[in-house]
Amino acid sequence: DSTSGTQTQAGGTTEETTVSTTGTNAGSASQGTAGTAGTSSGAGQGRGTDVSVDTVIEDLTNLVDSAISKVRAKSAEFGGDVTFLQARLDFTTNYVNTMTEGSGKLTLADLNQEGANLVALQTRQQIGVQSLSIAGQQQQAILSLLR
Repeated sequence: DSTSGTQTQAGGTTEETTVSTTGTNAGSASQGTAGTAGTSSGAGQGRGTDVSVDTVIEDLTNLVDSAISKVRAKSAEFGGDVTFLQARLDFTTNYVNTMTEGSGKLTLADLNQEGANLVALQTRQQIGVQSLSIAGQQQQAILSLLR
């Protein structure tokens, strides 16, 4: 049986660790870091583990823990990015909906209703002009009486 692990570290160096076991009670372990290899073999009667195998297992455990920590850090970073992007998406969606609704109101205007509104406004304007004219005439009449 053989188990391998590879990790790329900062600076582009690669660390590779291989653990292999052979036979029923015999254990063999090798560990290499950036091209340097160390090997240890032994027949395990009783306990079934060699000190260097424990070291390799501990190194692999540390390697996995380091990878898990890095994944968690990136996950937290992505979570913040997702929140920011979700806020932008919500704003953009609301903006598009508002603009679509406004353009729909402009293009789907009821011409009869708008015509009636125009006539009503023109009538109000004419009444306002006539009331100002009448008010001016009344002032002239009062002044002529006072003379």
